Amino acid sequence: MYYIEQLKNNESLELFIRKMNQSFKERSTEKIPYQPISKSDIKDGIILGAYTSSEELIGGLCIEFIPYFDLKGARIYHVWTDVNYRKKGIAIMLMEKAEQICNLYECEIMVLNVANIYNPAVRLYKKVGFKEFRIIANLPKTFYLIQMIKQIKGEKISKKRQRVEWIISKVKFRILYKTDSSPTFIHKIYINYWAR
Repeated sequence: MYYIEQLKNNESLELFIRKMNQSFKERSTEKIPYQPISKSDIKDGIILGAYTSSEELIGGLCIEFIPYFDLKGARIYHVWTDVNYRKKGIAIMLMEKAEQICNLYECEIMVLNVANIYNPAVRLYKKVGFKEFRIIANLPKTFYLIQMIKQIKGEKISKKRQRVEWIISKVKFRILYKTDSSPTFIHKIYINYWAR
């Protein structure tokens, strides 16, 4: 059996970072290159760990409490599961626990970013109720990031606004970047204009 618990000390944080980096390295590809995470990449907030019954750390995530569109929000980031424990429901347990915590902190919305080409994660987040909100970043010739949201205290951001944000971000992306995510000529003009 597995259980989720909040990390409580620096020793646990060091183990969390080491195991998270190992997990990220194992799932990296040419298009999603491995970039190690350090202690300075972990913001103030809550860190959740997933454990086996023998207390082995096998997954985790971080929660940072932030305002979002004038709403009390929580950003979920650095979600990971040990390669030997994938497809066992660990990530779903982590996301459900994160939502419980966000409710305790009276958050109205949860936000996360995911690489468009990391399909297992996109499917997971949709499964637990997140919706695509907008494209927010681009890494040329690799992937772009999708920002996903889950409203947990009513519909503060209307479905219409969500659709409009998604369409606008997608149109901007298609104008500014080629299908391989490299910049278009228009992108270069746009950057030069704003650089003045």
